[in-house]
Amino acid sequence: MSIHTLSTCLFVDNEFNHENYYVESLRRRIAELEKKVKEAEISHVQVRRSFNLDATLPINGKRRRSTDGHVPANDALPNWDDQSTVEDTMSAIGLLSNKAMAESRANTGNEPHKLSIIESISAALVVDGQSPSKASAMTSHHISLADDQSILLTRDLTLSHIQRFIDWSVWLPYIDESRLMQQYDTVVDSHDGRDKPSLYLFNVYLAVSIGISMSPETSRLTGLTTNLHSAAIKLLPSILHSQEPFDTLHCMLLLAVFSMFNSSGGSTWHLMGFIWTNCLAAGLHKTAIPHDRLGPDTAYRSDWIFWTVYLLDRSLASSMGRPFGITDEDITVSVNA
Repeated sequence: MSIHTLSTCLFVDNEFNHENYYVESLRRRIAELEKKVKEAEISHVQVRRSFNLDATLPINGKRRRSTDGHVPANDALPNWDDQSTVEDTMSAIGLLSNKAMAESRANTGNEPHKLSIIESISAALVVDGQSPSKASAMTSHHISLADDQSILLTRDLTLSHIQRFIDWSVWLPYIDESRLMQQYDTVVDSHDGRDKPSLYLFNVYLAVSIGISMSPETSRLTGLTTNLHSAAIKLLPSILHSQEPFDTLHCMLLLAVFSMFNSSGGSTWHLMGFIWTNCLAAGLHKTAIPHDRLGPDTAYRSDWIFWTVYLLDRSLASSMGRPFGITDEDITVSVNA
């Protein structure tokens, strides 16, 4: 065998060994990655199981402890505010953070219902309005009322505040002011709010609390404002039980407006992200929903709900330097005259 042939064979053999080593290293790397993926999946399933076994949600039977039950006013830290509850809530907040950012909206489908509505709202409300990196459960769940206890309001105390809200509601063009005032009259003139529709009470409680938050008396009436807000939150399960998208959007919009004026109202940005998810899932950016779908006693106009969300989104995103929730190119529904 010539020297040239021998050197060629050695070179080829050397290259073959290098290729074998490279292939083996890739196989080992793939095996390591597959092992890590399996371990992560097992860990994720275990976490989800422990989360699902935690306590029952009023809407769909899942478990939740963060807002149920009586919260004593003199307790520094309520019993439900243990480590697991904080972790569960922060996990939900993380999901909301992703949804509130500028991600693709192509696959909305049934996404709003994969995380329960009440759980999503609770997660957004515990984000501290002054410092979004913190979760302030005590700030967002400060009510000491029993679940079936209503707040009795007097006309002398609340009329000017709901009028202030109605004057500001040019930013909420979907609200029918005359219907809202009829609901206000019904609630205020009642001696026992328990027999009144939950949506009536929710509307009046939040409208008055928002009006107070915009008034010079906001410091003096802080206790009333926070109790009204908390009482409204207590009513959400019964309101959202029907899964009616308009009721969901309406309640979320009022909560978002409250959070704009009061730091105890949670994160406006997270609430708006959840509003957009429900709004787009309902197809409101494509088709106007007939008004008769809402029934004769509704306090809002279906054809203006989408444009109210659009108006608030553009205003908030511009002032906060955040991306818009939807591009104009994706909107096909027209503005009503």
